[in-house]
Amino acid sequence: MVITGLKSFVNIFFIKKENGYIMVDTGMNSKAVDSAFRGTGISPDLVSHIIITHGHQDHYGGAAHARELTGASVIAHESALEAMRSGTSEKLISHSMTGRIISFLMPKQKVRPVEADIIIQDEFSLQDGDHAIRILHTPGHSKGSVSIVLESGEIFCGDLLRGRPGKLNFSIWYDNYDDMVESLRKIEALEPEIIYLSHGSPITNEDLGNFLANLK
Repeated sequence: MVITGLKSFVNIFFIKKENGYIMVDTGMNSKAVDSAFRGTGISPDLVSHIIITHGHQDHYGGAAHARELTGASVIAHESALEAMRSGTSEKLISHSMTGRIISFLMPKQKVRPVEADIIIQDEFSLQDGDHAIRILHTPGHSKGSVSIVLESGEIFCGDLLRGRPGKLNFSIWYDNYDDMVESLRKIEALEPEIIYLSHGSPITNEDLGNFLANLK
C-alpha cells in the first residue's frame, strides 16, 4: 500500500511494509517532513528506511530531520552523495528559457546536509518478509536518480516525468535526454500498473507508453 504523505511542490510517499513504512523523499525541509507525518498520522518510529530519489534539495532537504525523528537509514545513489553532503543540488542543467531565468533568480541557498547510510550503484533490494523492494538506477534527470519498484506493480520514478495523465512532460532541468528516455523505457518494460511522480499525479504504463510514442 502506498500513502501520499504530502501533496505539495514535491510529493512525499510512504510505502507500507509488513511491519512499518519506507519513506520516499522528504521535501525541502523539516516543515515538509513534519507535515507529511501529521497528515498521515504515521508514527515516525515506524519508518525503517528513507529513500532519496535524487540529490536535488527539494527531495532530500528534510532528510536529516527525518532521520532524527525516525532513526531510519537513508538510501541514495552514489552520484547524489556529494550534493547531499554539501547541502546543495546535483547539477541543474536548464533546457528552457524559463528554467534559465529561474536558475538565475534562484537564491544559492543550502539545506541541511545528510549522509547516506546505504549507497546504491546499479540496483539494490530491500527485503520485506517474502517480498523485495527493488531500487534501480534510472539516470537522466540527474546522474543520481533512482526508481523504486514494488512487486504490487507500482513504481516511483522521481523526476523522470512530471504532470498528470494526458499532460506529461520532462522537467525544465535535466542532466541527459538520452539517458532519461532510456530510463523511462526501462520502466515501461517492467509493465507497472501505477507510476508515481514526484511532481504531479500517478499515471499508468499506458500513459507512459503514449508519452514515449509521441517523442520526436
